[in-house]
Amino acid sequence: MRKIISKFITVFLLIGSFVVLMITNIALPDKEFSYSERRKLAQIPQLEISEIANGDFFEDLEAYFLDQFAFRDFFRKIDSFMRLRFLQQKEVKGIYIIDDSLYKIEYPLNEKSVQNIAQKIEQITQEYSQKLDVYYAVIPDKNYFGAQVEKHLSLDYQKMLMLMQEKIKSATYIDLFPHLKKEDYYHSDIHWRQDSIFDVVNKISAAMKTDYRVNRDNFIINKLSPFYGAYYGQSPYKIEADELIYLTNESINRAQVYNFYTSQYTSVYNEEYLNNVDGYDVYLEGAVPLLTIENETSKSEKELYLFRDSFGSSIAPLFIEEYRKIHLIDLRYVSFENVKEYIDFEAGNRILFLYSTTIINNSLTLK
Repeated sequence: MRKIISKFITVFLLIGSFVVLMITNIALPDKEFSYSERRKLAQIPQLEISEIANGDFFEDLEAYFLDQFAFRDFFRKIDSFMRLRFLQQKEVKGIYIIDDSLYKIEYPLNEKSVQNIAQKIEQITQEYSQKLDVYYAVIPDKNYFGAQVEKHLSLDYQKMLMLMQEKIKSATYIDLFPHLKKEDYYHSDIHWRQDSIFDVVNKISAAMKTDYRVNRDNFIINKLSPFYGAYYGQSPYKIEADELIYLTNESINRAQVYNFYTSQYTSVYNEEYLNNVDGYDVYLEGAVPLLTIENETSKSEKELYLFRDSFGSSIAPLFIEEYRKIHLIDLRYVSFENVKEYIDFEAGNRILFLYSTTIINNSLTLK
């Protein structure tokens, strides 16, 4: 009799749990973002006959249920704990930790992607190399340094650079790898710290044959906290939040930033963006297709055309004192043909293609 009652209670609790979960999932409103995962969540798909016929509707519906499942973050943490403690995995979903800093594995090398971005760079370079000086540089992702400390999978960086150099014949390569180290990146994020890239700025300036140089004394250091980077919510590891650093001086404070998307002028930094899905948006509003930084106090008439990813948002302000205008172009969100409708590439100026290895290895999203 006791066994029957025990089995009944077990079945009752199990069914009850499923019912509570089902009711909770129905009652809770859908979320648009996952702040812990730093990404948009799938929304309920529209019911269309064509989508049902090809099976896309059911795939989208499955993604919707997985993303909107109640207590998702709690179950993610349980999953991570089991992988680390019981399965003894060295990383969880590609993320691992060294000296209280988080890293994410970027692997394997996507040769098609590397050739794609190299071809885009060469096409643009050929169009303007007769009247502008054109350069390109590659920013190593954090895993480049982490894989040197511990045995984790990583890209074949030498092959990546070789593939790019084979395709890009009309632009000058600037090697940034020797001028960066793992301490130059945020503990909880993929990006570099703005106060750690003076050597990078000076390397680029020297390669471009300018006399412009910077150091810590040229700037006022400002701090914002807490800064939770892109890896923070994805990781099962407990680390302290970062302090986000942004640098100012007279030229940066006076500069105006024109946003072609909103047709409005803004400032170089916006502290309120620290609370965005990506706190790195403090720098130049984050992912914006086309911006122009105007520095009317510059002694130079030169302009810089910077083709960039998110890393460019934090390095561009450090060049403001050197240029009358800096045009930031993000080909992830705008095609080059559309760029030419707004920006005139005037002779005598400079073009810099500055991309991280992560974007180079996933460049098929470029317009």
